[in-house]
Amino acid sequence: MYFHPVEDPDTGQIGYLLADVTEQKAVVIDLPPRSTELLRALLAERRLTLTHVLRTHIHPGVPMNCAALSALTGAVLVLPEGGPVPSGCAVRVQTARDGGHVVFGQQVMQVLATPGHTAHCVSYLWRDRLFCGDVFDLGSCADAGEDADPGLMFDTLSGRLFQLPGSTLLFPAHPLGGRRVALVGEQRQPHRSAADRQPRRLHHRNAVPTHGRPAARAPLVRHPAALIHITPTRSPLMKKSFAALALAALSSAAFADKQPVTVILSSESGMTQGMAMVLANQMQEQGGQVDILLCDKAGDLALKGAGGTPLKPKDVTPAQLLDAAMKKGATASVCAIYLPNTGHKPDMLKDGIAPAKPDAMGRALMEANRKVVAF
Repeated sequence: MYFHPVEDPDTGQIGYLLADVTEQKAVVIDLPPRSTELLRALLAERRLTLTHVLRTHIHPGVPMNCAALSALTGAVLVLPEGGPVPSGCAVRVQTARDGGHVVFGQQVMQVLATPGHTAHCVSYLWRDRLFCGDVFDLGSCADAGEDADPGLMFDTLSGRLFQLPGSTLLFPAHPLGGRRVALVGEQRQPHRSAADRQPRRLHHRNAVPTHGRPAARAPLVRHPAALIHITPTRSPLMKKSFAALALAALSSAAFADKQPVTVILSSESGMTQGMAMVLANQMQEQGGQVDILLCDKAGDLALKGAGGTPLKPKDVTPAQLLDAAMKKGATASVCAIYLPNTGHKPDMLKDGIAPAKPDAMGRALMEANRKVVAF
């Protein structure tokens, strides 16, 4: 794979070029203004064919160069469902719908509806990376105008983004607090103890759609701070203030009703691994937010195609039990020293699993209300 950020020094906007170098197919996400020639040079350098030009969001009336790029390269223009289409656009347009996919070469990117910055924002999930546009930005983007909605933003972060594994890498369209990449776990952590520990679950016409997914996987937990959009305002200053209130309550409201548990598994015993994964599944089902850290021989459970001896009475392997826990919302990572000491490569890990960051893991283990279980 080939991955190359493209940043405009004047606006601070960041776009991303991704390519399957084996198939020589590439996509670009949120290409900044005046970057068309640079992108074409990067494509030519590696003999890549641009198949898709993706946008996470569009502001009505704001000029953009993505349609021109599609016309130059023949790439499909991918725009959020329900969002504006550039006037006079003569290129092929594909709609980015929640739950849909964008395929380039042998790579598959999932579309997530993430409204808030605008009513029709989407994000693109590829492996352990989420290209999230301005999903965290409500008041500082000059182009946002009246498009931004604090309530929608709250629902998106609490009910969608913060349900992703904590090790998921966030790549925004503008730096987050000066950073160009962050972890989901880092973004939900700072305010966990600052907000109401008993958030209410409310239904609202602007709630993020679940599209048939189980409610337990993406709860639309609403905090009173998120209801500020009930009182309309045209003041940018007021909107920024409301945004700050919503952000201050986000992380703890999203996870206030979940007991954080870290399961550390390093045993090479198949039965011990199986018992650990059975308990991890049970804790996740019973209201926990389980984070699984795998190391030593147990790290092999994180590898694609991981096998193992099926265990009675269900005839399932520890690796299959790990997959089941992750499907229920548990996160999994391998310890930071696993890959360097086994010779395995990051692309050998299952989707959604990445090496743990020692600093982030250390902070998590220091949380007063976190339970830690080691096998």
